Amino acid sequence: MNRYLIIETEETGIYERGDNYFLHVTIKDVLTRADASPSTCSVTINDPCGVTLIDNVSMASDGSGIYSYDYSVPADAVYGKYEVIIYTTDHTMKKTYNFHIFPWDANHDVRDASGVGQNKSISDSALNKEIWDAYKEALESVFVFHDYEQPNYCASINKECAVINGTNTAFKTKFPNIADHDGDGVITGYGEQSCGTDVSGIWIDENGICRESNIVVEDAECGRLTITQLSGVAIPATAKGIYLKYYVKMPNYSDILFRDAVNYLASHKVLVRFGELERASTADLNSAQNIKYVDPKRMFKEYRRIIRKIRKPPISGVQ
Repeated sequence: MNRYLIIETEETGIYERGDNYFLHVTIKDVLTRADASPSTCSVTINDPCGVTLIDNVSMASDGSGIYSYDYSVPADAVYGKYEVIIYTTDHTMKKTYNFHIFPWDANHDVRDASGVGQNKSISDSALNKEIWDAYKEALESVFVFHDYEQPNYCASINKECAVINGTNTAFKTKFPNIADHDGDGVITGYGEQSCGTDVSGIWIDENGICRESNIVVEDAECGRLTITQLSGVAIPATAKGIYLKYYVKMPNYSDILFRDAVNYLASHKVLVRFGELERASTADLNSAQNIKYVDPKRMFKEYRRIIRKIRKPPISGVQ
């Protein structure tokens, strides 16, 4: 039996790029429940792509079983769920936690919108999962998918027509404003990073065999891409075509509307989780009862209204 037990003293929440994630744990003896200090206590942090950002780094200790580590979230951090693994020596204890990096402080917004407040009727970690699921679901609704589409070979790129000639690697999508469909905060093509692809594609060789393309997004707004074979070599002149899969933003898309949509959808999911508030605490019921009795599905209806507004711009000034 492990002698030491790691107890998280504060719930992990949602963080934004540039924030500091402060990890704070208390270690107690399993048998006596007294504070315990193993020889070492270290932390590993993995990003949503499985990349190890912090590897077995020692945590600071105040000598009474309390350990901490201050992690600075990079300005280009990938959005999503991060894995935090705490290790101790002596009796080899390991425990895993999670935190999320998100484009905005959705945890606070959703608590306010849903009426569950800050009294932890739903834990931060559980709420963060609902928010992330809502975020991914909303992403599927606000963008337009283009499938098996050839690049616009005749678009002007440096005043030259883009062709497959065995040396050219510069192409454009037929439609501009490539979207961050996977929601990781960066718009990338197949092969640019270990996970998270917004643009993928194939090229067909002279024998009609489909082969994967390596794609780099040079300019998402203009749709400029670098497309090569997986080896990085230009696609041969004998190729029968290049075909892309990608998503684009609608003309009426805005980050403000999208964030509102996610907040409403996550709030709806929270209310469903409570069985439309029947299992919520008395404090929550008092703060959110109007939501229930006016219209239990008001949050979802508002989400759908915003999505329609994003996907279909107003006509003649009518909302």
